[in-house]
Amino acid sequence: MENADGYIDYLPFVEAAPMVISALQERREAYEPRGLPAAEVTDEAIILCFGLEETTRLIEESFRNVDSAGTGMLTRHEFRQCIEQRSDRFSPQEVTMLMQMVEEEEDGRMPYSGIFGQLQKLRRDAFHNALVETDLRGLRPPRAAHQEGAYKLPSQVTYDFKLPIWTIRDILFNASQLCLSRIQIHVLLSILMPDPYGQVDCRSFLRVACTAISQLFDTQRFRELADQLAREKADEQERAELEELQGLTGGVRLKSRHVEEDEESDEERGAAPDRETVEKNLIHLFNVLDEKRRGTIDVGQLLLALRKGEDANA
Repeated sequence: MENADGYIDYLPFVEAAPMVISALQERREAYEPRGLPAAEVTDEAIILCFGLEETTRLIEESFRNVDSAGTGMLTRHEFRQCIEQRSDRFSPQEVTMLMQMVEEEEDGRMPYSGIFGQLQKLRRDAFHNALVETDLRGLRPPRAAHQEGAYKLPSQVTYDFKLPIWTIRDILFNASQLCLSRIQIHVLLSILMPDPYGQVDCRSFLRVACTAISQLFDTQRFRELADQLAREKADEQERAELEELQGLTGGVRLKSRHVEEDEESDEERGAAPDRETVEKNLIHLFNVLDEKRRGTIDVGQLLLALRKGEDANA
């Protein structure tokens, strides 16, 4: 981990590296004889199960907000700061690993255009590395050593082997042999049952970690989840396309109905006599009936003439 000045204290890493590498080699040698992995983990499964598209959208938005000039480049400090601001998406381990993966230009700036591929590689490598930890016999020693080794916090461990849940969260954040995502850490913490004071029994935590982590990195379950998410995504896309098609066809039908109504109105207006013709016919009728030119007409004669006109038209 870097300090505030950008320096890395490498001595603890160098001292612990031989032991970590030796233990990792032993577990990897026992990996294939156990018949693992049970299923292949594809890039499509990684993208679906970890929601990489949404994560990429959010982090690229943060990058663009900082990169006001639109150069596609950020300083190392700006790059790391943007990632750390998305603490809902990245754990401290993932931030560290991602900073090591992104290539740096000669002037010290880092491009962010390939962040999607780097996130995909990060999640894939972390998952593949954790596959060796799916066996409970291989998982318990690292967790126990982790609790009793470099990350042990004696001042916070009570006499009855309890730790604050926030300390357990930090232990998961800083696990040296597992790179857990934020959502995986959240799931593990949600399973734990702290007492009213926020204290968690360390033995219970180890049992939960050994059981749940092996399920989180089970390739068979992971593939089934990816297949389910792929089906749901395809169904949702098909439903959206159907709604869009229905909206288009509905608009066409509505427009056609309006055209037909307009045509019917035009036909009705064309069949009915216009106002000028009616007025001329009435004036002619009045002149015929008013033989004496008195300017008045008997009502009975007028009605009789109108009825005769209707019968003739019929």
